[in-house]
Amino acid sequence: MFQNSLGLGASGKRKVGGGLLSIEVSFTPGALPAARRPLEDEVRRDVVCPHCGLDQTVFGLATWCADCGQDIFMTHLAAELAVTNAMVDDIDRRGRDLGKRVAAKDLENCLEDAVSIFEAALRAIVKRGFDDRGIAKDEVDTRFKKLGNAFQSIPRTRQQLTDLFGITLEDVPLWIELNQAFEKRHPIAHNLGVIDRKYLERAQQAEREGREVRITSQEIGTVLANVSQAVQLIRTALLK
Repeated sequence: MFQNSLGLGASGKRKVGGGLLSIEVSFTPGALPAARRPLEDEVRRDVVCPHCGLDQTVFGLATWCADCGQDIFMTHLAAELAVTNAMVDDIDRRGRDLGKRVAAKDLENCLEDAVSIFEAALRAIVKRGFDDRGIAKDEVDTRFKKLGNAFQSIPRTRQQLTDLFGITLEDVPLWIELNQAFEKRHPIAHNLGVIDRKYLERAQQAEREGREVRITSQEIGTVLANVSQAVQLIRTALLK
């Protein structure tokens, strides 16, 4: 259509004038953009608001209902934990069909998921805490860079909450249990599940160096329940 409007014809060129003064007009069409493959809906998260019943799809961790505006953060967190619980419930079948090693790896992945959910939830809560206190975006970005992966560790999490917000979490068995479970992530993520001295020092467990760390389905269930309780406690303390 553009070529026709300028009278360029099939060659895409046209010469205007002649003699001492002439102008040549040419047109080179750009390449059409490649069509992307359709993205599947595997990463979408469907959450039902417990207040108004709206069934909504979200990405990341939702804070507010898109309809009634009520806080649905813990509802979404529960939905994420339920997915990992469903994976744990299927461990026995996976072990029978695919072997004990696959089942063991599944449990390791479930533990890593629990740590990741805790970390994502804490980052969202801390960001909201910064926003509530009117801290500038540039300062928030700077503080998040300093945080690094602190929320993958229970002692570092508690220390950061004290340093950033002056919050001291009460010493209860919950933190000890979570710390022991979270520390198992270190040999899993960095040493193929083999216990090393660093793990023994940090977890303070009576296990032998060089052996594989042991995780049970019951333990993962307890970890997921503890993650929910810990996030709620921190959220309540931080967002008063």
